Amino acid sequence: AFVGLSVQEEADIFLDVNSNAKPIPPDLLMEIEWASGVESQSNIANGIVFELRDNESSCLRELILEAESRARGKLNRKNIRTALTSLKILPKNYKDSIFWDGDIYSTRDKAFNFINESLGEFKKSNLDRWKKKNGVIQDIFMQGMLKVIDRIAILHNGNLKITKEYMDHL
Repeated sequence: AFVGLSVQEEADIFLDVNSNAKPIPPDLLMEIEWASGVESQSNIANGIVFELRDNESSCLRELILEAESRARGKLNRKNIRTALTSLKILPKNYKDSIFWDGDIYSTRDKAFNFINESLGEFKKSNLDRWKKKNGVIQDIFMQGMLKVIDRIAILHNGNLKITKEYMDHL
């Protein structure tokens, strides 16, 4: 990175960087990983989290924290990603996913649509609990909802219609 430095100058830069370095927050690392376009299960999950947070059609729009935000009453991005990576519909071998569509962007879109429509069906039947204090918008509750969606999808081979019917009954 630097050309023509003396040993003293190299040592000063090394000590300065390594003495004052701070770890990069995990939620910011998620943004960087997604921007890299690397193909991995966790990066597909990153993309789904960002779609759930930012997509205008998302039932969780603006209910997931922005990078480095600590606002209350919103879902933690890293926790949602962890929940997504534990789902059988998004396996570690991501190319075996029912959503795999040749690249991470198409796969993210298909998985987002499935999850968002399933959560949206639950939301319609539970509007009174959606944003209520100690309601649905809590990490632990949303992680559980994702597990329910996963279980239904696995049992019914990713049939969105059946999954939405179950979610409507919850």
